[in-house]
Amino acid sequence: MPAVAAAYGLVFGSFLNVVVYRLPRGISLVRPRSHCPACGATVRWFDNVPLLSYLLLLGRCRACRARISVRYPLVELASGALAAAVVVRFGLTVAGAEAMLLVMLLLPLAFIDLEHHLLPDVLTLPGIAVGLAASAAGGLVGLADALVGAAVGAGLPYAVIVI
Repeated sequence: MPAVAAAYGLVFGSFLNVVVYRLPRGISLVRPRSHCPACGATVRWFDNVPLLSYLLLLGRCRACRARISVRYPLVELASGALAAAVVVRFGLTVAGAEAMLLVMLLLPLAFIDLEHHLLPDVLTLPGIAVGLAASAAGGLVGLADALVGAAVGAGLPYAVIVI
């Protein structure tokens, strides 16, 4: 089962790359199709196979040979590895689904933050709501701990802004 989770994680990681690249730039997550930022060439389906395409193309665009950011395989690899780790740790349980959702939300946030020093509200606010709801329903963390975590998580950046 971890191998299947890793495969799904790799594929989902490809979508997470779309989120990481497009969301901070205000580009639709649906259209246009994936393209090379250097030359604008549309990425064909066979050049969009997670991890494998990057390796076969030696990290370059097929059309113009421009370098493709190493972030792409890193996000895919991390997504696959984390998906497998969640399944190993929690199995196919409600706790596993919660952990998977959390991991797949935090991964693009981490990469967006690294590149843009930004945590988009469109990801963080629903993440907070879902996390608190899951905690209220008896999730991985109790509701009291989740509320403290939410307060600290919101309070620290607020303190930095105020100070």
